[in-house]
Amino acid sequence: MDNTVYVYTLPICATCTAVKVYFAKHGIVPEVRELTDEVRAEFDPHKHFTQAPIVVFHGQAHGGFRIDRLQEIVRKIKEAECSAST
Repeated sequence: MDNTVYVYTLPICATCTAVKVYFAKHGIVPEVRELTDEVRAEFDPHKHFTQAPIVVFHGQAHGGFRIDRLQEIVRKIKEAECSAST
């Protein structure tokens, strides 16, 4: 399974930076993309996301700095890395 993390960000966004720093501290380099109106509509057609960034992993998306979701992503990636190395 592809373990790429996508982080859709705005140009000036402290929360976006915090998400990228969190991943970097855990050795994960996300694929960073611009958060456009089209992207927002694709991942959030009902406008539930009220904060940038939008983080997408395994087809699941969430908005903002959700520590519970970020920890879950890190855990899943680390588990996949351990399984691949054994």
